[in-house]
Formats: sequence, structure tokens, C-alpha cells
Amino acid sequence: MSKLSSTLLAGAIGDILGSKTKNMTVDEISQKYTISTIETMTNKNYTCHTFLNLVLAQQLCENNDITSELLENLGKWQSNDYDDQLSSILIKKQEKIPIFSNNINTVEAITSTTSLGFLNQPDQELINKIGKYLLLTHVGNKDAIFSAFIHCKCINAIVNNKFKDSVTLFQSVLETSKINSTHFQKFNIIKYCLDSPEFSFYDIPYELSGEINKFPKKSEDCLVCAYYIFFYYLHMEQVKPELLEGKPPPIVALLRTISMGGNTTAITKIVGELCGAFYGDSWIPAKWRGIQDEDNILSLGQKLTHKLQSQSSSLSSKPVFSSQSSSL
Repeated sequence: MSKLSSTLLAGAIGDILGSKTKNMTVDEISQKYTISTIETMTNKNYTCHTFLNLVLAQQLCENNDITSELLENLGKWQSNDYDDQLSSILIKKQEKIPIFSNNINTVEAITSTTSLGFLNQPDQELINKIGKYLLLTHVGNKDAIFSAFIHCKCINAIVNNKFKDSVTLFQSVLETSKINSTHFQKFNIIKYCLDSPEFSFYDIPYELSGEINKFPKKSEDCLVCAYYIFFYYLHMEQVKPELLEGKPPPIVALLRTISMGGNTTAITKIVGELCGAFYGDSWIPAKWRGIQDEDNILSLGQKLTHKLQSQSSSLSSKPVFSSQSSSL
């Protein structure tokens, strides 16, 4: 499986897993789920977070730019969960598209634009494309655009092997976050946490987690929450592997994310995308396979891989780091 396919697939899996506990508190989750039931997929349909990114991926298979036909493709990817919401989001019916002009609910900007990170392109060109794709939904919201840009740049670095190890990968993300002072400040908090020898996951600071028992809704905060979780367990794999209890880091990271409540659909999708890009697909347990449109998702990733191999010879079908198969 190509890295692009595993990124799309793992992101969709994270989206589905996170939908179980979205907007719930930690106490509500602990009362409703056990350790075994929280990791069970009772529903294998993805949400609009995956839907919008798949529409974009489909468009990129045909054209590297954001075209007027892109929105029209939304009608071709409808699922039962949100037919009513998205069937009207066509270029001819712009007045029905939801507008998020403030910082609330802007996390969709990150989860819907990940596929742009597959392209090799100058930074300004990437920002312009993100802005174009978000124009009708986020009307130039800088929080949304900067957050999506940082995530796309990180995904691009991973799938193109632009780093030596996890440390240099984080350093590249930290450098990219300088595009905005607020993002840079919060990514420096992640750096401080990871650099602290005795730091525990449960010591997650308010600046990263938002309100108690609730993940935040701003794009910038959801982004750093997801990146903190991903890099924390990536770090633990190297310095304290016993904390993983024999499970692959991606599984531990995803289960930890959905158990924390709040905006878990979006944040778990971001964590899933990072894990899929970094580790490939060998860690994904059989019970998480067979999701909605899985064959289509894998086909899209493969088509994009073939297309982008002409841009870069470094794209590989193997994960950057191998990980043991899940025993779940």
C-alpha cells in the first residue's frame, strides 16, 4: 500500500473512531465504554471530515489546481450520514454552503485539505490552494488556513522522506509553525513537554487541551492537540516503549485520543493521517478494515501516488518506520 493510500485510509479510520465520543466528556466516555468496547467500530461510515478530503483527492487525480468543477464533485461522493447536508453544496448553490467566519468550527479546514499535502509545490502556491478550497466555507479565516498549511507541510515531509528521524520531523513542523506567532508559541509548548524527561501524557497543559474534559474547537488548538498526541507516543516508542504495552504506537495514540472527549472526530482523523503517513498500514487491525468506500479510498491514494512519482522519486510504498502488527 502506498503512503498516500495509508494516509487517506488511517485518517478515515480515525474519523470513524472519533465519531463515537465526539462532544462527550471523559466521565461520560468512561461510563459508557470499556477498554474493549471503545475500540470497536459499531459504525464504519466516515463523516464530512473525510468526505471533503476525498472529494479534493479525487480532483487532484485529474488536476493539480482547485477548479470550479471541484465543488460539483461533492455530489458524487454522498453517503447516508450527510446526504442532506452536502447534496446542496454545489457551485450553483453557494448560498447554502455553511460559512465559518470566526474561529469556531474551523477545524474542518485541516481535515478537508490534507490531500493538498501530497503535492510538491512552493509554500505560497500551497497557501493559495488552501485558501481557494476554503473560500466558500471559511472566507479567508487565517486560523484555518495557517493550521491547514502546517498539516499539509508535515504530511508532505513524511510521505516524501524529508527528515532523518522523529526529532528532525518535529523540528521541521516547528519551523513551519513560524508562519503564525500563535501556532509557533503552542508548538513550542509541545517541544517543552517532549523535552521534559518525567513528563506524563496526563500532564497535558491547558494551552494544548483547552477546557477541562473538552478538546477545543479552534483549528490551531485542535492541530496542536493532535500533533502533541502523535509526537508523544512516537517519542515514547523510543524512550519508554513499555508504556505502549506491546501495542503499536498508532493504535495507542488513536485510542487515547477518542477517550479524551471533545472534538474527537477531527482530532482523531488528524492523528490517523499522521500515523498512516508515518507508519504505513501494517499496524491497522482487521476489525478496523472494511470501512465505507475503502476500495475507493485506496484506489485514490494509488492514483495520486502514480501521478506524483513524476514529481518525486522518493515516494515509496513502504512505511518510513516499520511497526509490529496489532494483536487486537
